[in-house]
Formats: sequence, structure tokens, C-alpha cells
Amino acid sequence: MPGYTKRQLKEDRFKSSAAEAVHWTEEHRRTMIIGAIALVVVIAAGVGGWAFIQHQDDKANVEVGQALQTLSAPILAPGQPAPAGYESFNSLKDRAVAARKKFLAIADHYSHTEAGKYSRYMAAVTAIDAGDNAAAESELKDLASSRDRNTASLAQFSLASLYRNTDKNAEAIRIYKELAEKPSETVPKDTAQLELAGLYEVTQPAEAVKLYESIQKADPKSAAAQIAGDRLATAKKQQ
Repeated sequence: MPGYTKRQLKEDRFKSSAAEAVHWTEEHRRTMIIGAIALVVVIAAGVGGWAFIQHQDDKANVEVGQALQTLSAPILAPGQPAPAGYESFNSLKDRAVAARKKFLAIADHYSHTEAGKYSRYMAAVTAIDAGDNAAAESELKDLASSRDRNTASLAQFSLASLYRNTDKNAEAIRIYKELAEKPSETVPKDTAQLELAGLYEVTQPAEAVKLYESIQKADPKSAAAQIAGDRLATAKKQQ
């Protein structure tokens, strides 16, 4: 590609990887959508417009891109032929297992890099779709104790989502409250509050109403306030 600089090539690879991450999260649980995209945004917010590869070599980046491609590979319908030259899977679990293997390898080989941190988190998240909730819980707990506040809070957020999806509501509520009290770039206060309110809609609808109204008052023009407004009517009906 004549005229393309090394920097342009790097930027294009980052944009591709980020797009693939967003594509995957659109298929995933609603809570994971917020979490994974937030991590990509924080990583991308550094110097030079592309902090994802800051202080790491290009090889790690390429491997992350490959893992994300695996994570967004198509799931074939029964009897559907596999597309030639492209990765595909017969089930969500098979795809998650394959992607998790790649993320774990990157995390091990580049443990002190941003790519390694990102991959460690993604490995824990994909363990859920791989059917290994025990591994996901263990790995997310380890990440939640990280010195990096953004990584730790995102891991807590995903751990709360896991607890919520496995009927451990008391644990999920505790974590969401902690995240709302100590917000971060990856998990802002209103994000934690929205998740907490969503959980309250089923268990404590009156508390859900209070939270939604609080979010609206805090910043009426925010996206969170708009979401809260949409959900508020439903929560009131459940009181």
C-alpha cells in the first residue's frame, strides 16, 4: 500500500480491533456491552490517538486483533456450510472457548502490557459463554483486586453481572453500590446505578424508581438520564 505510513497502519489495525470488539458486545449480555466498550475507550484515550499499543510491540496487537476476530466469527446454523477461508463455529460455546484460549495466551505472553491487561479481562468474560462460571468468577475476582482502578472496577462490574445472571442478587447489589460510591472511567456512577436500578425493578421496584429519578436529576441531558426516563414508567407500574 504505497504512501501508507507505519503510524497509519497501526491506527487502522486499532480501529478494526475496536470495531470487532463492539460487534461482539452487541451479541453479548447487556451489562457486558457497557463494560467491554468502556475498556476499549479507556485504552484508546492515551497519547498519539492510539494508546492501545503504547509501550508494547506490534506482535501483541496483531494477536489481540486475531482473538477479537475469533470472538466475532459467525455461528453456523445446522447444516450451513462453513465459509471458505474464514473462521466459523457451530455454537457460541465453541467460539468462546477458542477466543478464550487466544486471550489467555496473550495475557500470559504480554502480562505487563495494556494488551495483556485487556486480554486477561476478555479471557475472564469469555469464560462465561464458554460455560465455565467458576473460572470466570475466580479470574474476575483476581482482576478486581488490581492496583489499576479502571481494570479493577470493570472486573467488579462484570463480576456483578455474573452474580446477577446466576441469581446471586445480594452479591450483585453489594458490588453495584460499591461501584456507584467509587466510580471510575470504565464504570461511571450512573452506569452502576442503572444496573442496580435494573436489578431493583424485579426485587425492590420502589428503590428502582428512586434511583431512576436520582439519575435524571443529576444530569437531565445525559444518555443515562434518557435511559432512566425510559425505564421509570415500567418501574412505577411494578410498585
